[in-house]
Order: sequence, then structure tokens, then C-alpha cells
Amino acid sequence: MMTVRPSEVVRVIDANFGDFATDRTQSASSLKIGYHNLPEVIGLSRLLNAIPARLLVFDASLRIGWIVSTAAIEQALLAATPENLSVRSIPVGPVRLGGVMTNVIRILRAALVQCPDELPRAGVASLMFIRDQHERADLRLDMDRVREAFVREDWKSATVLAGAVVEALLLWAIEEEGTAKWTPIATTQRIAGSPELWDLAKFTDVAFALGIIGTETKKQIDLARNFRNLIHPGRQQRLGMECDRATALSAEAALEHVVRDLTSKYPTHT
Repeated sequence: MMTVRPSEVVRVIDANFGDFATDRTQSASSLKIGYHNLPEVIGLSRLLNAIPARLLVFDASLRIGWIVSTAAIEQALLAATPENLSVRSIPVGPVRLGGVMTNVIRILRAALVQCPDELPRAGVASLMFIRDQHERADLRLDMDRVREAFVREDWKSATVLAGAVVEALLLWAIEEEGTAKWTPIATTQRIAGSPELWDLAKFTDVAFALGIIGTETKKQIDLARNFRNLIHPGRQQRLGMECDRATALSAEAALEHVVRDLTSKYPTHT
């Protein structure tokens, strides 16, 4: 089944039902289904059903409105037979939301604008040790994309992206430790520049010296880090290295090791 993002449906609503969704003078109006707009209403109903349930995240105050509004559209479409439409239009709503009668399109749009277009699937590590919710969400989405690459058997993407997430997590942890801790280690190891400019090898060495990661994790990262740099085809050809299922598994294993170590070391945040 086709997957649709909430923002895409919002654009469809604005294009086909714009005034009805946003004009305050029509906030309590009833949507009328006729031959002139039947395809648009059928299309909207199908789009709403194609949104993954995990993306339907909105305020509790809109939850009942969403359920009632989608049901009202589905029920009206059942009644929109050629026989009925030949003699009258079919009304949809309005429905009661918070004690106020509101048109269904307005309710659906209000709910959809609150929904994210992406969320990681169940089973992706929570990364609750990262305080910043946006940073945490971005990294979890990248981890989910690693899984998607595995499903597609896109080994290069899985390898490179898993390595990128390892870098991002180690950068976060090193910065979390503070400049006073990592600077002497970087100086001793002759690592120049700020952590944002380091590569995976430098992140690994400093993180290990700081006790952020253990020996087993460092070994796993060392196995995968050469393939992290194969972003450009020229480098891949020059080094004679190919990404395959084995390199992707090594990179994912390194990522799992890093997540395990950081989860053990740092406190969780809500």
C-alpha cells in the first residue's frame, strides 16, 4: 500500500478545500458532496487512510474529532450513489468538537499539521541519554534509515549511514564530557582542531581514552571505519573496497555497541 505523509495531505486539502478549511465564516459549515467534487473527496478519504498510524500524533483534543470526521466522510461517500447525487448533494458534518460545531475539513487539517512526516519504527533504540529531543529524534530517524537500507539490500547506504550515526553519537558524548577532559587527550594524541572536524578514527581514539566506549566497542568500530569513508565512488574505486552485506553488518554492529556503551554511561532524560 502506498504510504502518504501528513504534510502531503495538508497540501491536497489546501489545494482542493482551501477556503473551507481555513475561512472562519465556514468553520461550522457542512461539506456538500456532489458530482463537482466527488473525485476530490474520494481522493482525500484514500489519502487519509494511507497515512501510517504511527504518524498520526496530535493533541488528545483532536483525537475524537479525527475519528468522527473520517467516519463522517466515509459514511457520506457510501451514500454518494449516482441515484442520490442525481437529486441532491450529500452533506458531511459538521461535527461537534469541544462543544463547538466544526466542519470536518477544518478538523482534519488542524490534526494533520501537528503530525510529523517521519518517526522511527518500533524497536529503534530510544537514545534517552541525549537531552535535546530534536537531536535525539534526528539520530533515531537515521538509525531507522539504516534498517530501511538493509531491507532494500542497499549495503553501501547502510554501511555509510551507520558509520555516520556512530560518528554523531561519539561527537555528542565527547562534547558531553567537556572541553577540559577531551582537550588534553587530543593534544597527547596530536589530534588538531575541534571535534566537529574529526573523522571516525579520531572520535574512536578519544572516546576510548575518555572511557566513553570499551575495548570491545573500539574493536568493532575499527572493523567498520574504513568503509565509512567510501562516500565517493572515486575513493571506493581507488582503494578497491566494496560495500556488501558483511560491511553493513559490521557497521551496524559498531552502532549497536556504541549505543549500548552510551546507554550504560549516561543518565536518561525524558
